Amino acid sequence: MPDEVFSPELEFGSGCDLAIVSHQQRTVLLVEVKRSSLSWSDTQKAIRQLGESEDRLRTRYSGYRFEKSLVHDKRKGCSTYAMAVPLLESAGVRYLNTAHSKKAKRLRNLYLRMRRRREKEGSKPGA
Repeated sequence: MPDEVFSPELEFGSGCDLAIVSHQQRTVLLVEVKRSSLSWSDTQKAIRQLGESEDRLRTRYSGYRFEKSLVHDKRKGCSTYAMAVPLLESAGVRYLNTAHSKKAKRLRNLYLRMRRRREKEGSKPGA
């Protein structure tokens, strides 16, 4: 069970969708979720968002190991899969897709729950 789950994008105004911190394992998992068809520019943007989040969180989690993942919700496919995966790998980003990975589905669902909670909080009077 993670110790902290939050959105760097919400906290800093930009960055990746999820940060999942385990203090016991001293790891920070950064996750960017892409639900559309994954294009070359989507891949580059995800790498940038993950890197930006890692840079911002390095001082807060000094001594922690950072892992980065792109979760692709494969409802529409990937037009540049053959080029995207090597680009992700060279940036140290693991590619997970919901068609073949239970972990990807869990991360996507965690992200969706966080989004729904955020939307509910934003729709409350006085919020």
